[in-house]
Amino acid sequence: MIAPQPQARRQRRRTRGPWVQLACICDGYQQEGGVIVPGRVIDILNVVVGLTGPNNELLPLPDGQLPGTLPSVDVPYTLLVSIKPDDYVGEDELRIELVHPDGRREVGWTQRIQLGGGTRGFHLGLRLAMRVGVPATFWFEVRFGRRLLTRVPFEVNYLPAGAGEREPQR
Repeated sequence: MIAPQPQARRQRRRTRGPWVQLACICDGYQQEGGVIVPGRVIDILNVVVGLTGPNNELLPLPDGQLPGTLPSVDVPYTLLVSIKPDDYVGEDELRIELVHPDGRREVGWTQRIQLGGGTRGFHLGLRLAMRVGVPATFWFEVRFGRRLLTRVPFEVNYLPAGAGEREPQR
């Protein structure tokens, strides 16, 4: 009698890099001797809305409420990304996509990069600006080839001037 053959197991393809070492939005960075030092890491931006006083000071709104139409502001930021190849050796496209709250996508940066395996990777510091005019959450997607490596959130809130100084209600 012949024993039945065991079913061939589906082999999983293991992905061995590249890996994300760092992905964040910050107010800048320094790089000295191959060491990256991010500035303040920012994931929430609070835009304070108020009236301008006689000495250009920010005054609270009369009723403490935000106006129906919010002001648009230009937000400068730095997107900092560092990837390490691990066992990956080769070239592919590193791409940063901005995903708007409505799902619309916009390619913010793209470049073909060569990785040689190991721990020496690729560092990217993009100094950019974006115009916002409503409270929303944006996502920055870091992609390598067709693979999504990570997503970085950036939330924009609008607050009336003096909101942080109000006494908590009891």
